Amino acid sequence: MQTPTATAAVPLSNAALGSGYAGLLPFLAALLGVWLAPDPRWQLLAQQVALAWGAVILAFVGALHWGFAIAGRLPATPVVITAAVLPSVIGAAAVLLAGQRGLALLIAGFGLFGIY
Repeated sequence: MQTPTATAAVPLSNAALGSGYAGLLPFLAALLGVWLAPDPRWQLLAQQVALAWGAVILAFVGALHWGFAIAGRLPATPVVITAAVLPSVIGAAAVLLAGQRGLALLIAGFGLFGIY
């Protein structure tokens, strides 16, 4: 039985690149809201939006790796499967922590996944 290996990178379409960059807009809007909103209630709402969107995007990135492993594009080793599941766990924990601690955990999660 042959072990599947990672395939060469395929260039992304303009639509994929555009939607990826568009995914940054909710982050930017929420963080601007935290910084510029005159009312603390609006700042809290903006912080909650940043947390929710960050958790969703982090889980999405992990799901991509899960899908690649299931499809045989990545080897389904324990390390790859753990790396695919861990972003969802980190995102959920960040939402439960809430506030600045939750945002810090999201930043750490994105950083760790970026290093991976």
